[in-house]
Amino acid sequence: MSMYFNTIDDLKNSFPSANVPSNTEFIVAGYFSSGDGGGGTFTWVPITFTQLPLNDDGGIIIRPINSLDYNNGYFKRQYSDPINVRWFGAIMGAVVYPTLTVITDVTQYVHSARDSYFARNGSLYFPADWKMDDNGNPVVQPYVGAFEFYVTHGEINLIGDGLGSVLQSDGTGTAVLRLGWRYMIQRTARVYNLVVNGSSDGIAVANGVEFSDPYIPKASGKWVFENVLFTQCLKGVYKSTGNIDNYFLNCMFYQCEFGYYAQSVPEMHCGCDKFIGGFIGETTSVGIYVESDGLYGQLILDGLIMEANYGFAIFMKMKNEARMTFNGVEIRNVWMEGNSNNPNFPNVTLDGITYPSQELYFEGVRAVTISQNLVKDIQLKASSVNLYNCKSDNYHSRHPWNWPYRIEVDSDSSLVAYELRYEGAVSENIFVHSSTYDGTTDIRLNPRELTSLWGALRTVLQTGNKNIMVAQHYDTSIGNFLYPGGWTIGLSSSIGVLKTQCAQVNFSNTGTPIEIFDTDNDFYLDTSGYYVWSIHAYLCGAAENTTDVYGYIGSKAGTAGFFTNLGQVILKPNQWVCSYGVKKLTINGLGDKGSIYLNFGSKNGMGGTIYFCDYQVLRFNRLADAHAFLSSKAFAFGTTICEERE
Repeated sequence: MSMYFNTIDDLKNSFPSANVPSNTEFIVAGYFSSGDGGGGTFTWVPITFTQLPLNDDGGIIIRPINSLDYNNGYFKRQYSDPINVRWFGAIMGAVVYPTLTVITDVTQYVHSARDSYFARNGSLYFPADWKMDDNGNPVVQPYVGAFEFYVTHGEINLIGDGLGSVLQSDGTGTAVLRLGWRYMIQRTARVYNLVVNGSSDGIAVANGVEFSDPYIPKASGKWVFENVLFTQCLKGVYKSTGNIDNYFLNCMFYQCEFGYYAQSVPEMHCGCDKFIGGFIGETTSVGIYVESDGLYGQLILDGLIMEANYGFAIFMKMKNEARMTFNGVEIRNVWMEGNSNNPNFPNVTLDGITYPSQELYFEGVRAVTISQNLVKDIQLKASSVNLYNCKSDNYHSRHPWNWPYRIEVDSDSSLVAYELRYEGAVSENIFVHSSTYDGTTDIRLNPRELTSLWGALRTVLQTGNKNIMVAQHYDTSIGNFLYPGGWTIGLSSSIGVLKTQCAQVNFSNTGTPIEIFDTDNDFYLDTSGYYVWSIHAYLCGAAENTTDVYGYIGSKAGTAGFFTNLGQVILKPNQWVCSYGVKKLTINGLGDKGSIYLNFGSKNGMGGTIYFCDYQVLRFNRLADAHAFLSSKAFAFGTTICEERE
């Protein structure tokens, strides 16, 4: 037998001073009104010595009011997981009788669902909800409130239907979701397929998620977020006391002030989370912000897109005695585009300090690995970053959007790059196999001539072979060089490099470039080979105001003195620099055979001294062979001019 009721209240009040009929199915059309999604099918469960006397939870267990059977049983909803919050009255815009109150905040109803005996260690479901706007168009009806899920409520998953399932701020400034501690060995709690919106009346007023469990504040965390959109939040995710081991899988942080914001207490980790896929864009301050005076490490970003973040894409600052825990920071295959380039946000104020907007910022952070990324706008202070197979050039400084190109590294930092790509710096025929850098200032580079950065000191010597075109080192002699005037050249004692002597060139402050070329005119370049070149030099910074020196290596040939550029060298004061690269020429026009040619000029026209350790040019028929030689960081021992071709 079946009985029908319009609302849950009708079911509660349907048997005054009477017994509830047994063997009956009770069908309810809605929670507050027919068809509002809160109805369902119930059965009567008598209380026996084997049956728990469950309390009315407002959604699954309903006790009859004024019935003779009030203490003898209850109505139990027939369902299968997950538990729908609408079954507990979480229905925005519903009218509550008899007060005729319109529901504008569903916090109490969601918490009723959370506190149900049947929700513990289960899932709460927020179905997509829609309403008609004033023009008759369907728009999302959000679940407005401030929802708390601490460890005392058990392991509860929160799931939705995607963009139609929106949890939105109640306008009080309290976070939309306050999440708590998870048991160490249990990884069941997750937030899935939901939108978390921190705005009220279109203005961001609250954080999206806060980890703030009073039970163990520093351990609040261990949640898995998947397909979650955080939007219009002050902080999409806020971790004020550390915590570790949260996963963000294909999540989106969009139009927040901060996407992800992690702080730490001295004894707890900071930022030890994983971002796999997803998108972080149009944040007004920072996409990913990590600050700690305790422990940090194992922040992993993999396959993200970070685009059009106005201040910083990533900002990490370790203070006081902060130290890295077992694992470092890893950023791999993250798409970076258009960050730190909004003219309305030239600066960002963080923790009372104003910074110029910049894509990547690391301060006091050691053991950062970046791989398969575009790295063109980065600042390091007392930090160590390794780049692997990254792209880094100033091609985008000529982009119509004028993306910035800034690489700034202080004297207590290191930026080491391997397999660095410089596509677009000169042409697609420029290849740089590897480079390293450990310097003290900006390396803003010439957009038209760049072919390499700084290379590691070479430690391998290789005997001459048929690929060698020229190889000169300065152990015993200067070589057959002409230097037309304005400077002197001679031998100098070693100053710490792997040679006993170096060629020393002193140049004046007249601004006249140094021009040195070999008197042997048997040096010829063509368009069919791949040329490996390297030059190893040191710029002495003793002269006042000496700054960067730009130089070129190539061939000067023909009666008109036509110069063919192989690559550019940028010398930094008081640093040994080994620049090297591979080039394939695209045009002939080289005239007759010529001589190797070096040209150096200071950036500000000041004088100084350059020490040359060695240089070399080799020709290979195959690019793979050229790269293989270059990656060995070898020097082709001996001075050789060879025209033999493979």
